[in-house]
Amino acid sequence: MLKPIQDALIGIVYEDDRQLLDTHGALRDVNGQYWVRGMSIALGEGFASDGPFVHIRIDVPPELGRLP
Repeated sequence: MLKPIQDALIGIVYEDDRQLLDTHGALRDVNGQYWVRGMSIALGEGFASDGPFVHIRIDVPPELGRLP
């Protein structure tokens, strides 16, 4: 599922998905309990939608040699 999402963001977020340095994916049960810092309105709407949703976060990579 990650590759189609990366492809869909070409030209919107980045020029080519080869620019991506790290990619992480996770499947979570939306009925679980979560602690979310700084929840965006879009993420809150996803949790409140009563159905599956996709959340995408684009971030600046950590400095070389340091893992998140």
